[in-house]
Amino acid sequence: MRLFLCCTLLIGSLFAFPLRASAEGTGIDRYPEAMQAIAEGQYDVARRLLLEIVGTTPAHAGAWLDLAILYCGLGDAAETESLLSEIERRFMPPPSILEIIGHIRAQGCRGHIPTSRSSFTLGLGYDSNANQGASESHFDISLGQDRLRLEILPQYMKRGDRFYSISAAHTLPIGNEGTLAFVQAHLKQFGQMRDYDTLSAQAGLERGLRWHDWQLMGSVLAGSFVLGGSPYLHQARVQFRAIPPLDLPAGWYLGVTGMGTWTHYPSMSAFDSQVYELRGFVRRQTRSGEWQLSLGPGRDRASGSRPGDNRAGFSVILEGRRHLGNRLLLNWELDYQSWRASSPYSPGLIPERQHQRTTRARAGLRYLLDEQNAFVGEVIATDNRDRIAPFAYRSNVLFLGWQRNL
Repeated sequence: MRLFLCCTLLIGSLFAFPLRASAEGTGIDRYPEAMQAIAEGQYDVARRLLLEIVGTTPAHAGAWLDLAILYCGLGDAAETESLLSEIERRFMPPPSILEIIGHIRAQGCRGHIPTSRSSFTLGLGYDSNANQGASESHFDISLGQDRLRLEILPQYMKRGDRFYSISAAHTLPIGNEGTLAFVQAHLKQFGQMRDYDTLSAQAGLERGLRWHDWQLMGSVLAGSFVLGGSPYLHQARVQFRAIPPLDLPAGWYLGVTGMGTWTHYPSMSAFDSQVYELRGFVRRQTRSGEWQLSLGPGRDRASGSRPGDNRAGFSVILEGRRHLGNRLLLNWELDYQSWRASSPYSPGLIPERQHQRTTRARAGLRYLLDEQNAFVGEVIATDNRDRIAPFAYRSNVLFLGWQRNL
């Protein structure tokens, strides 16, 4: 399996048996690229890079082991055995590495990749603002030259409720060139506020490739969202990522990502939109984790007569993950988005131009029970401020669950 392959490669790298010469020469510069190619399913690219590394830096023991595991995953038993024998002859590996080598030989090379991966997550939680109710109980409207203060009805104020959640995901590599097909579904059911139950599903394709040493990734997806048992929106998205071959320290990356999102609301077509975003990012990868900072502008074009018309904005996202020991994984995200409307929301009634500023903080923990099971937990805090009072809200979400990987 691809999951087994990536985990085994990480184990081989972390034990780091004699790598005295691995810090010299050009091979070490391309090693992170090989690991990234494996993570993205680009196995032919990874094989080429690892062959280049062992050719230019023959004392890079980790690359030899990774290459043997990769050949085994591709079903080439003869080449795998040749590489394992060479590792034993060249490096006199310690017991921990000999155990990995013995495991590879014992399980055989039956072509683990490409193969599909599935996961299921079950759990329960609490949302302090299940209906995204208003933070303030009053707002003003214009009646000619006068301003009238109105009270927001109780059903549109903040209301909390517990919920149950189930999600499933399936990923299928297509060939050895880095193309992935995926499908995801998520059901969220509240204990009392059933009008806010949600069901979402999406499917798409993702492809990674290399062009003149550029690392490129593109994806397309389409999905639908059901709210309270009725279709709420349909969405399609195209996304790309590009990382140029810059001379940076190992583990550092600079790149750009962009996306276009088309949204259709079946019962509110006036709110249909086309959103285009472009962000630059810096990423840092280490053996224990990674983080990424990205920022850039966005443009939200109204497809119809949407109140407020077009919107312009920008976003800043800081996200990362870190291994806390062998079983615990921390992932986190902090993002800020700002959108300004180009026209008054409702001339003569609500003359303000909408200015939405959303801050969202998320932290998740995953505790590995065994190779297939894990406990998961997540907290999310959202502060959505808006110049138009009824659209401003705050919420806090807590979720605890169990995840099964197949």
